[in-house]
Amino acid sequence: MLLQLLKISGISLYPVYRDGDFVLISKIPIFVNGIHPGDVVVFEHHRFGKLIKLVERLEDGGRSLFVVGLDAESMDSRTFGYVPVNRVLGKVIWHISKK
Repeated sequence: MLLQLLKISGISLYPVYRDGDFVLISKIPIFVNGIHPGDVVVFEHHRFGKLIKLVERLEDGGRSLFVVGLDAESMDSRTFGYVPVNRVLGKVIWHISKK
């Protein structure tokens, strides 16, 4: 799927992305420009399901991502390690705040 609208659940990227906000994600920017530090991506984790995180850095020649949440208690690469790029569902291209 090239475009997908998702509802944020949780506070991993609070205060930028709040519980109940919506994001539009797309694979197109990944195909065109790749993934870079500072991008916000949604990926599928085999244990935790769909997660939204901030890309902090790339490893293995860009094949793996170190992703973090803004909340200190966030479940992220500090907990579960690197995320393979092929698990990325899309890059956030539009943020719709609920307020």
